[in-house]
Amino acid sequence: MAPSRPKIHAILAVAVALVSISLPNSYQQDVRYPKFDPCTPYDEEAVNRGDAYVIGLAYYPGGEWEAWNVTKPGDTRGIPQLNPCLGDVYYDGTGNETANAISGTGKVGNYNQMLSQKSVVFGTFTVNTDDMASLKIPASTVRDLLSKASPSGVVSVAAFRGNITSPPMYVASNSPELTSEAGIVSKLALTIALDNGILLQDGLQWTNLDGCNSCNANQTACIKYSIETSYRTYSQESCAQALPCESVNCTTAVLTTFQGSSKSGQPLQSSQYLNSAYDYSISNLAGDFLNNLDNSLINDQSGQ
Repeated sequence: MAPSRPKIHAILAVAVALVSISLPNSYQQDVRYPKFDPCTPYDEEAVNRGDAYVIGLAYYPGGEWEAWNVTKPGDTRGIPQLNPCLGDVYYDGTGNETANAISGTGKVGNYNQMLSQKSVVFGTFTVNTDDMASLKIPASTVRDLLSKASPSGVVSVAAFRGNITSPPMYVASNSPELTSEAGIVSKLALTIALDNGILLQDGLQWTNLDGCNSCNANQTACIKYSIETSYRTYSQESCAQALPCESVNCTTAVLTTFQGSSKSGQPLQSSQYLNSAYDYSISNLAGDFLNNLDNSLINDQSGQ
């Protein structure tokens, strides 16, 4: 029997309005809503298909890619990537690394406070495991973030659950020298990888989909960025709406899908279906359908 196709729909945030990055700590103290906290340990409870899954998105005005401190294999310091769920952070290595020079004790700092001081904001969203979901923040919030993005002129986003953080991606740029062109990215695709219903350590990853080959008439800019590390190359190529952009559509939809296996061992396939849609039917399914879906959500997601 052929597997059923996952539903494509949008899930509103449990805390849709963007708030101060310090809020995850207060959520942890609220025992009424333990399952709606993106700082809940990633391995606390395995999930099956259809179960609610909570994810956080952190938006960093002025945060270039390198500012997120993406952890590199073989880094003996053991300094974790920026994550709003982390308080006091220590590194494991010894010597005269930058972190040791700052504190003299191996303490990097309090990530929660550091991000708050940098005006980072976050959204909390709940999705159904192995469904496709479109997650958005209001266009007015994107414009506000971009206005605070000096001196780099970019706004980046990273997904997080517990102490696991994705690599960053750019959602807006007023710095064509850094991102090739300036604009507000229309869509990003986030894959959540589970093993028997538990998030993998590198289980939050972005996909470029069709790059800038499928931009529509309203997407006249292309945001490009690439960086090489000692072990892999990270790249982004995303259709964007050129600046200035004042309509309610000037925001980024994060298309969230799943891969791997559920708690009961069932395969998770929504990521595969989204990729296939872009590979074989971009104009009919992934393009027109998702554009119409996104537009239908603007009022719901922006009315905060």
